[in-house]
Amino acid sequence: MRCVSLVGRWTLCALGALQLDAAVPRPNLVPLPQQVEALGRAVPWPAGSTVVCAEEDSPMIRAGLAELDRVVGKLGDAPPPRAKSVPASAPLALIVGTPAGSPLVARLLNEDRVRLDAEQPGPQGYVIRFLPNGKQTRVLLAGRDAQGAMYACVTFSQMLRREAAGIVIDAANVRDWPDLRHRMINRFASACVRRRAKTAKTIDDYVKAECDYVDFCMRYKINWISLRYGPRFGGTMYKAVHHIGPNDRAALKRISDYAARRGVFFEMTEHSAIDVGQDGPASKIEGLVSVRGARYSWSHDDLIRARGREIGEFARDTGVRMIYLHSPDVWQPGRYAGWPGRSAHCRARWRDEQRAEADVHVMKLFAEEIRKVKPDTMICSVLIPYGASVATTTDEKMKKEVLAYWHEVDRRLPPDFFICVRENRRENEAAFKKAYARHPVYFYIETCYHTGWTPFFTTSPRVMKTFDFDDPRDMLYVATGGDDWELTAVTAGHFAWNTDAPGACMHRGYNHDPVVDGREPPEVAGELLDAICIRFFGPKAGPLVAEAARSDLSWQFTKDPATAAKSARDRLAGRESDIPGWEATVIEGLDALAALMRYQAENSRRGLAALMKVQDMLETKEVVLDEWQLEHFRFVLSYVAAVRAVAAVRAPRVTAAETIKLKRYAEAEQFAQTGVARIPQSLRLIERTSEILGGPKNWPWESEATLRRMIEAERPQLDRLHALAQGIALEQVDAAANLENAVYLLRRGGVETGSSSDCALEFTDRIVRTPGHKTLVFADPKRRWAGRTVTFPPVNVRPYVSQGGYLRFYVNSTGTQGAQRNHLWCFFRTSETDTGPEKKGDWVRIHLRTARDRQDRNKRGFVTVDELAETWQLVSIPLKDITRDDADWLVSLHVNFPSIPDCGLVIADPYLIGNTELVEVKRPVR
Repeated sequence: MRCVSLVGRWTLCALGALQLDAAVPRPNLVPLPQQVEALGRAVPWPAGSTVVCAEEDSPMIRAGLAELDRVVGKLGDAPPPRAKSVPASAPLALIVGTPAGSPLVARLLNEDRVRLDAEQPGPQGYVIRFLPNGKQTRVLLAGRDAQGAMYACVTFSQMLRREAAGIVIDAANVRDWPDLRHRMINRFASACVRRRAKTAKTIDDYVKAECDYVDFCMRYKINWISLRYGPRFGGTMYKAVHHIGPNDRAALKRISDYAARRGVFFEMTEHSAIDVGQDGPASKIEGLVSVRGARYSWSHDDLIRARGREIGEFARDTGVRMIYLHSPDVWQPGRYAGWPGRSAHCRARWRDEQRAEADVHVMKLFAEEIRKVKPDTMICSVLIPYGASVATTTDEKMKKEVLAYWHEVDRRLPPDFFICVRENRRENEAAFKKAYARHPVYFYIETCYHTGWTPFFTTSPRVMKTFDFDDPRDMLYVATGGDDWELTAVTAGHFAWNTDAPGACMHRGYNHDPVVDGREPPEVAGELLDAICIRFFGPKAGPLVAEAARSDLSWQFTKDPATAAKSARDRLAGRESDIPGWEATVIEGLDALAALMRYQAENSRRGLAALMKVQDMLETKEVVLDEWQLEHFRFVLSYVAAVRAVAAVRAPRVTAAETIKLKRYAEAEQFAQTGVARIPQSLRLIERTSEILGGPKNWPWESEATLRRMIEAERPQLDRLHALAQGIALEQVDAAANLENAVYLLRRGGVETGSSSDCALEFTDRIVRTPGHKTLVFADPKRRWAGRTVTFPPVNVRPYVSQGGYLRFYVNSTGTQGAQRNHLWCFFRTSETDTGPEKKGDWVRIHLRTARDRQDRNKRGFVTVDELAETWQLVSIPLKDITRDDADWLVSLHVNFPSIPDCGLVIADPYLIGNTELVEVKRPVR
């Protein structure tokens, strides 16, 4: 790690006749250079300014000059003319190049006693020097190599701004280099970028959208892009070699060639599997390790080689520079990557203790075949376990096993392979580096919870110094989330370039803290955020957009708070937090959800007010944004407006539910009334935002119709809460006349529990919905996916299926047994006397009612339950979704727990009934 030097000297040196009187602050440069000497003066960009470059045949230097032309043109002036030597008449001359390719650059560096070589500042390094020369000002933009010269142009372009009198330069001398030479972000880090690529009408439009993204990466000195996601190709780019045809491969080649000319290279993610298709050559081989539809082997060399050739041909056709080979993503002590379940063919070749040798064998075969087709391909091996925390675990047996494996792979695998490791604390990353001393390390870093708290903007990329070991071979890959935009990617690039930039810190052992990240520290959420947004949107709109970004918003949480809480709970299970209050804020059930939802509602209100000021300036032409800026502004506006519209209604709803739990009924009634009153306000906000976006179909990531449904869905919940606060439960029930034809499964005697069990099961009459019926209490599950089977005398379901009937039962809500998050399925036989194996029906998901039901509602087998205390809910599952055509007799129910509620699940009065309509009844609860 190197220390940043922000030279505090305000040098009022003579800059010739171009010197202005008005002092200006140090230019806001992103990423922050290692050494900056602010000269304290704004230098005008006069007519006749000339670029002097003897190396325009270099693609990277041409790209740097093109960026300079773009910025000057955007600021309202014509691009400067080019010359091979310095014209005496030019009032300002920009001298661009490298000491190896330009004698003039070499001479000026020597005269100014500036070192620029392979060691200092090293590859990609550059200097910017303001050199007064009588009445002429010379600005030297010199790179150690062509990429460094390009970056010098990029940084100098950030020094330009517009004043009333014309363009001025916020002059500074710079000496700069990257702390991490390989800096990668995931492609389509931004939802609006994904949308541009997905909606491109032609190949040329698609290539243009992607090349714009490459230019964005170049401007912020990001020099690798992962092809992990590609919406044009169906979302994920795993299995790409099977479904990306020649036209799209040619398009990707055009993009990668364009990127290479800007010092940006592509990595492609693939499986180290022998077969990833449904009907591939390995699909009929018995005993293979199968993970997520991919099949793995350590011994079928012919299929491994064939797969390697396919990947190599894809890399050749598309220009991909690196292949990221992911092993089976499964690891538990004694069950490394499916190793114990390997085929007899593999067992005959590899003994149990030879798994490291077997993994190396597979990787070497892949690399050999890939490089036969494309010799310069770099390979990253994702070998399980790639979590570095096992290096310092207190489980000595596990530690010994893992370290032995790491050292053996390091010894056997050729040293040009990158080895992947996930983000963790510095001491764990250091242990991993030490174990793989012969290899470069590929640091895979996620900046947020992808399944829960995916923030609009997060300051968590400030932890990049954790992974800087002063090893020029290492690569940093940053996954910046799913709902965010380029703002987080720029922040990641900023700290990957300069790991000690203000606000930097070490990784704390987990990914994202909603209490801190996004709002702190001020060096990132303040100064850096403002600087980036000004770069994006200009000096007037930028600070207002930054204010919205500082709101610490998460659409993922707003639409699905239960999943966000589950994600936090799972990630932090068994870990200590060094942030006081983290666990209490995030994990403690409904109280925390209500607090965070209120936090989202209030923050989005302030953020939306700032963005509406920008919209007013756009309408009055006080601010003018180009197409790229306008697209990103509208994305930001749509994101904040959606959070505000939904959270404004959900916050009083979840707060009302919380206060009912606390038996503060008067408060609950008031919150429910507030929520109902906000529904029309939220709908008007959605309508207004659609007008700004150009129509309801132009929401970049959620449709207007979806948002309206989410808001309207709060109304019945709020009505139920309002009644509940008054001591009345509104319940859906079958009319008594309909129940006369129902078949109650647990009334009929002979009920047994299955032999597969990881939870307690109680039959009770204490929890009764209808007199004489039995209730099942599944309690005290021992682990995730714990389950229990309940068997009863066979009942013929076919008459009820033909009527369009249902399996119905009551479930408790949050009450004494905890919220629901379970899977249920049925088992059948072909006849009442059949003694053969039972046949399993399709499973259904029983989850809390959240916004996710709008995604999964049309998928068979999704049932939502609410979270209202003191109530019961009738679950109604269409029999056609869970029965089988080849078996009519229902014999058992099975329940599993994808996550573990506090005490388990209660199923009261399960019964079969025809296609009957439910009615709403009022029941007193107090």
